[in-house]
Formats: sequence, structure tokens, C-alpha cells
Amino acid sequence: MLVEKGSIRGTARAMGADKDSVALWLKRAGEHCEEVTEYLLRDLFQSVCQSMHVHFILFKWHYKICVA
Repeated sequence: MLVEKGSIRGTARAMGADKDSVALWLKRAGEHCEEVTEYLLRDLFQSVCQSMHVHFILFKWHYKICVA
């Protein structure tokens, strides 16, 4: 709801909640998004790169055996 209308007070009024509660949940959601983004960009990317490196080494090893 906050994304569509943009106002913390408006969202609080529409949901019957306190504006401070809405602001707190917005902060928590933002922190969670940061953590997910960091995981996807750092940890997952690192895993993909390591996997690609292993595949490349195996490919080179297989190529040496087949050509030799």
C-alpha cells in the first residue's frame, strides 16, 4: 500500500495503524531488502563464479586427455 500511495501517514490511516508502526515496518523491510540484495550480489555471485571456475578446469583437463 505504501508503494502505491507513498505516504506513511496515509498508509497508517488506511490500515488503522500508528504511523510509527508503519515507519518501523518500512525500515525493517528496507533492511531485509538490503540483506537479500547483498546475498544475491556477493554470496550467490561468488558461488556461481567458483562453479564456473571448476567447470573450466574440468573442461581443460578433459580437453588435454582427448587431444593428447
